[in-house]
Amino acid sequence: MSANLLATAESWDLVAGDYAEFAPMIVRPFAARALELAGLASDSRIIDVAAGPGALSLSAAAQVASVHAVDFSEEMLTRLREAAAAAGFANISTTVADGQALPFDDESF
Repeated sequence: MSANLLATAESWDLVAGDYAEFAPMIVRPFAARALELAGLASDSRIIDVAAGPGALSLSAAAQVASVHAVDFSEEMLTRLREAAAAAGFANISTTVADGQALPFDDESF
């Protein structure tokens, strides 16, 4: 096990429920600003790396064609999928993967 507990999916899986409840309130303003600076178009396909419960993914979904959320914590992505379904977003997909070794071709997003 890594000496840095934040570097393990298992640690994030354990806190996913509480994190999904409280973190979006803190992260949402930063996500909104990031999306503003990105200058997205309605046909944009974006990737959200280390998506967690999806503050950025959920904010972006209303603005773009598709969002692909990546996180190494399955539990975090479960929370994101639940929130996306509750919000009626069908354009968010998820992949469990390490953000430092993405399983996508270059320039896919």
